[in-house]
Amino acid sequence: MSAINEECRFCLKVFSKEEKYTIIDNEIRKQFKNFTQMKLSSSAKLSKVICELCLRSLQMAHLLKNQFIENQQKLENHCNYDDQIDLNTDPFFAPLYQETAKDENGECSGSSSVKIAKIHSVKQEPEEILINYEPNVSTINMYNYDDQSQDSKNFNDDDEEKKIKLKCFHCELKFASTFLRRRHILVLHMKQQFPCVVQGCDVKIKRKDFFKEHFKKYHRNLSAAKTAELIKQSKSVMPVYENQGLRLE
Repeated sequence: MSAINEECRFCLKVFSKEEKYTIIDNEIRKQFKNFTQMKLSSSAKLSKVICELCLRSLQMAHLLKNQFIENQQKLENHCNYDDQIDLNTDPFFAPLYQETAKDENGECSGSSSVKIAKIHSVKQEPEEILINYEPNVSTINMYNYDDQSQDSKNFNDDDEEKKIKLKCFHCELKFASTFLRRRHILVLHMKQQFPCVVQGCDVKIKRKDFFKEHFKKYHRNLSAAKTAELIKQSKSVMPVYENQGLRLE
């Protein structure tokens, strides 16, 4: 059988002499539509034949598709699967993602073989962190103002100049409140640098916590009552800034 100037309707290959071909009939049209979901139209300008290779390929694809669907139907009758194959759509040409009804969890439910989880892009506002401020040496030093730190990147000159205007009486540090300045003086100046004269021996002690060591070393023979009285008298003569509202204890 020869078909000169004829070409295959599927692969568009031109037939040579003595090459076999098959005329397209209704059975071939059904197989083509079942496989591609497209109708094989006929026209006087279109070829009406198919080559042997395309015919065998079309028949094999048609058989495989029917076999796959039949096997899945048998399995679904005996088992429950999370991913169900929708037999109403063609698995070869169906879109990868299909819009289906969404359940309460925001996941796609239905016959689609792929479940798409709905992801909400929620803009989270930064949480406000509350810090309980308890004054101590660390927190006081944290609020100290140094004239040489004005070049800091995080320092706002306009805002800080209005707040920091209280200068320490003994050093060049400045503070934003009288409370911070008072704590600074009590911790770094009065308890460490102020001399105290011990009554009875005129010994000067620079720090309050050296009292016990002094009495233990030089006044060991005194009674407890006498020692307490000397300590009380020594404390009473320690310099106190009454006009500044400062107290040692």
